[in-house]
Amino acid sequence: VYYLNDCDGDTVLFNEFFDPDMKDVQLTEHSRVSPKKNSAVIFESNRFHASMNPTKSRDRFVMNWVFWKGNNE
Repeated sequence: VYYLNDCDGDTVLFNEFFDPDMKDVQLTEHSRVSPKKNSAVIFESNRFHASMNPTKSRDRFVMNWVFWKGNNE
């Protein structure tokens, strides 16, 4: 997640990772990242995460990428 502006809408990362066999997942917070312009947070895309709505800032602008290692065939 790349932050395009300063704002107060944190990104919350959870300890749990997606598993298609999971039912009734109880999420526990791992950490929070406050958006700072021109900074990024990198984490595994199957980790549960969420964004918070800004309450003091008018806007929250981010760019998201998913990178994966391809097969070397």
